[in-house]
Amino acid sequence: MKGNPLLLTYFIIFIMCSVYQDFFLVNMVGEIARSPIFLFLPIFIFTELYELFIKKNENITYIQKTFFLYIVGVSFIGAIYVLYLIFKGQYYFLDENLFIKFIKGQLYLIIIWLYLRHSYLILNKLTKKQIFFAMISVLSILNIILVIEFFTLPNALEFLHSQNKPYYRMRLLTVESSWTGSIYVILCILSWYYVSFSSRSKNFYMKFYISLSFISYVMLTQSKGFFVTLIISILVFSISLIRNKKLSFKTVVFLIVLLFLFVTATIVFIQVFLPAFGNDIENYTSMSTRLGVLIAALKVIALNPFGVGTGAYIVFLAKGIIDIVPFLKELFIFLFNSTPNLSELFRITSSTVGLSVKSGIFQWLLEGGVLAIILFVCWSKYIFSITKKSNVLKFSIIFITIASLTYIPINIKYEIWLLISCIEINKKQLLES
Repeated sequence: MKGNPLLLTYFIIFIMCSVYQDFFLVNMVGEIARSPIFLFLPIFIFTELYELFIKKNENITYIQKTFFLYIVGVSFIGAIYVLYLIFKGQYYFLDENLFIKFIKGQLYLIIIWLYLRHSYLILNKLTKKQIFFAMISVLSILNIILVIEFFTLPNALEFLHSQNKPYYRMRLLTVESSWTGSIYVILCILSWYYVSFSSRSKNFYMKFYISLSFISYVMLTQSKGFFVTLIISILVFSISLIRNKKLSFKTVVFLIVLLFLFVTATIVFIQVFLPAFGNDIENYTSMSTRLGVLIAALKVIALNPFGVGTGAYIVFLAKGIIDIVPFLKELFIFLFNSTPNLSELFRITSSTVGLSVKSGIFQWLLEGGVLAIILFVCWSKYIFSITKKSNVLKFSIIFITIASLTYIPINIKYEIWLLISCIEINKKQLLES
């Protein structure tokens, strides 16, 4: 029934679980259980079977259909590479069974596909006012967590995280601060989009609250990746707006807001992060690890244009990392006149824990190769054609694309898939607006 209050409550819990990305089950089950969405798998399967066999609902969206085909293709590629290694007598890599790793990798993709289906089904049964209420409720909860973290660092809310260790930056309910930016961007933008369907008398106050929430996060977060991505996203989006010869009053106002955000983010980045950049390169491992793994992945992709699947990639990636170390040292000396700290890079080649590309899109390219490229091109054309008349949604897609290319994973970043479901569910209205 439309507007079911019990379904609304379930949806709020569902979104909270989507943005909770440091769940304790990761210590027992593995990375796939870092989000409690893993526990929703039986619910996903039950609702799929119910919709298919009881309600005879066979509807499938473009994103869902193309993603399903991609999963089939990647499973075929992955099976070939795992069987190839097994026939060579390599059943394990370090302490990881290659076949089990392949199955786990496929399960990531299957859960994402079921998540897309499930979130679309829920959104279709709720009113837009209720969706707004759910978004703003979760955003408010995260605002409270942000305030608590600010006053209790470095031991903020340790009981909610997978490891009881001090952490010195804002990370909300995620494993690290760099994961929080996409959550705030998506929740603020979806709240902003759906606020127009709520009470008009409260429209201005709600938009002010959403803006204040985002600006507060920008001022408090210490994620360098987020600031760089935000600055680049604003530049790319502003250029796309300026190229449009017909600028409405709303578009001009939006450009002014973006300019304010751009100036704020740039000032914070220059004053806070840039002075410590050289020190980070020599004494910390984040940048060298991300860049090193990315270069190694690009080498593997070049040699295996159809990808290596969701199991065998750990073998190829580890070897690729070792091969590119001399080149990486020379690159850092040439670009930054500094010797990189490669301790973490060497560590991940001796264990399968953390052995993956830190960029979600490049991780999928490593696994799916040409198939992943075709998928992302088709999705980009489709999503940008839908959002071309909605500035806020278009900006969110630009931000998520750049973030996924550079520093965040996408396998358990369920807020990304929630955004896609919201765009698809509003396809007709967005195209007609």
